[in-house]
Amino acid sequence: MLFNYLTTTLRHFRRHVSHSLINLMGLSVALGACLLIATYVAHEFSFERHHENRDRIVKVLKEYTAGGGYVERTSEPLGLTAAAQFPEVASFVSYYSRNRWIASESGGAYRRLAQANPAILDVFSFSVITGNLGSLRADPKTVAITETTARLLQILDDPIGQTIRRGDRSFRVGAVIADAPSTTLHLRFDILSATTAVNSSHEGRWRIDPGWYSCQNYLYLSKQVNLDALTGKLNDAIPDWYGEEAVDKFRLHLQPIEDMRLHGVSQYRGEGPVGTLSNVIALGSVGALILFIAVINFINLSTARANDRVREVGVRKVVGARRIQLAVQFVGESIVFTWLAGCVALWIASRVV
Repeated sequence: MLFNYLTTTLRHFRRHVSHSLINLMGLSVALGACLLIATYVAHEFSFERHHENRDRIVKVLKEYTAGGGYVERTSEPLGLTAAAQFPEVASFVSYYSRNRWIASESGGAYRRLAQANPAILDVFSFSVITGNLGSLRADPKTVAITETTARLLQILDDPIGQTIRRGDRSFRVGAVIADAPSTTLHLRFDILSATTAVNSSHEGRWRIDPGWYSCQNYLYLSKQVNLDALTGKLNDAIPDWYGEEAVDKFRLHLQPIEDMRLHGVSQYRGEGPVGTLSNVIALGSVGALILFIAVINFINLSTARANDRVREVGVRKVVGARRIQLAVQFVGESIVFTWLAGCVALWIASRVV
């Protein structure tokens, strides 16, 4: 019976080639556009999802009250001091990076060298290809490099234990990790050194405008922490940390890393490209409208030929076809037609992407 339904469907398509092609192409293009838009929207909401602890990591931002806007760099001792003073802060990561010329015995390239305290290995998630990230804790001269860096330095075949140099400083490769995914805003580095934490008693590094004594501070929070309350505590501590003169100059803010792509409070939303929630909503609305119009168009074109099939329905009823069989026939035609349109839409989307 199913074979008969399929044969009838193909016969109908063959008899009305132009009508079928117009309907098929219209639905295919619309579905292809919706697939592309859905892919983009899903991509926008996938940033930082590869970090297992993403819902408990926040970044400390500084807002200058005199109209200087937001900056993402704060004084080095802030993370360590906040973790010591506030029970809501379970751990911290003080991170900074610079572009440096890195050389091996076989080659060299400009790569982004990052330094952070060892907690970065616990707070953030990294995909290890070979080696052991734990070796970075034991020796400050041991580093992790990305797969692309290993390839550029021509040590990908046997990277572990190889020596790389930055100027007169030498490092030993202890692990190779996967390159940061495209959905990464934070920690976009090529070489990572997990050095010891900064010294919070270093008074010279508590500066209103820290300059070189600055880094990106991330706080790893305990569960069920009220961000507004913790932000208030950080700002209440500004006189003790920076001095009374800093109270009127800036405020501190906490921004969850998984929200910074679309909900960031400033132009500083990490080291990657910036997106906006309004653009995502607008594009998603356009996609929904395209799909709605495509469905209406498909229904109209299908029902427009209903009168042409009255004789076919009559003949079928005369030979004993029941209502449910006719319904299955026409619904089956729509399913086959939609399946074909979906295949064409996937082909169109794959060619565009």
